[in-house]
Amino acid sequence: MAAGAFGGALRGRVGNVLAGMVVLGGVGWGGQRVWNVRYGGKVTSEEGAGVAVGARKDEEKASMGVVERMAKSRFNPMRRLSDEEYEGMLREKLIRVEAELQFVDEDIAKLERERSTAKD
Repeated sequence: MAAGAFGGALRGRVGNVLAGMVVLGGVGWGGQRVWNVRYGGKVTSEEGAGVAVGARKDEEKASMGVVERMAKSRFNPMRRLSDEEYEGMLREKLIRVEAELQFVDEDIAKLERERSTAKD
């Protein structure tokens, strides 16, 4: 709400302050609700604002950090590779680079032959 008040104050009218507080307050409230639903916390008015109820997580989730949870998410296009998978990827890239180098070496040899025949 403070961001809405500040943004409205920059615009210069009282109506802008109130509108900014309402809109950005609603955005903040919605974001907090999404977070609570996603991670299992429910806030009730009897227990006071900011107190999470029912936020029990199994031991695996509790021990994982945010980055690890993001890495294991099904929505993440990247995934953690094992050492063997990474070695395989590097070998494939090395084979591609070596093949490209062979083509370049053949082109260089061809150009040198053409230059030597042009000198003669």
